[in-house]
Amino acid sequence: MAAPPLPLPADAPPPSPADRAPAAAPEPTRTELVRVREATPRAILVGCGIGVVLAAGNVYTGLKTAFIDGGSITAALLGFTFFTTFRNLARKPYSALENNVTQTTAASAAIMAFVLGVYGPIPALGLMGHQYPGWAIGLWGIALGLIGILIGAVLRRKLVIAEELPFPTGAATAEVIETMYVGHETALRRARLLLLSALLAAGVTWFRDGRPSVIPGGTMLPGTIAGVSAATLTLGINWSPLMASTGMF
Repeated sequence: MAAPPLPLPADAPPPSPADRAPAAAPEPTRTELVRVREATPRAILVGCGIGVVLAAGNVYTGLKTAFIDGGSITAALLGFTFFTTFRNLARKPYSALENNVTQTTAASAAIMAFVLGVYGPIPALGLMGHQYPGWAIGLWGIALGLIGILIGAVLRRKLVIAEELPFPTGAATAEVIETMYVGHETALRRARLLLLSALLAAGVTWFRDGRPSVIPGGTMLPGTIAGVSAATLTLGINWSPLMASTGMF
């Protein structure tokens, strides 16, 4: 049993607020108890749509340049642009947490082309005469995805929580998402510029490889080197937006 408090002398000053016992914390309201939803259906569906486009682009880019991009930042920009442009279709604003789910979903789909070997080993096997049906490649991808989820769940506590290892791509994507929601209008202008650049690149590629073909595939340099023409050595400029953007990366 605790001892009773000693009486204070008559001439003692009253206790200061710091000496008094702290008041009990108020009970949290119902609004504070409700967590902000992250993995919403709209965030996942839009992430899947963006992921399909990024995955197809990675296959094409990988076969052309042997270079791929996870697309986290691109997916974050596209998700932000979509929901900002069509904001009247949603009852609630598209949050930064939802954007994170969107870019995670899209980047996971985009990198599957590399995981499956669609951009390298499977085409090489095809050139060697080994053909595989689409359903077999699909089942192969589902199996690898499930294995990846299991391994990620096991390693998450060790690598992310306990070791707190830095992930540069994730940190950069988080900074981009935070910046977009702080500078809303500036981010929207840059995201629309990204879409305009994509349309311009598609147009150049169409008029180079499609019909009508008005843009040459490349311009070879004139002259010779050690008696060999520069055109034979394929020295020149390749009019390819893909090569230009890969060089920037």
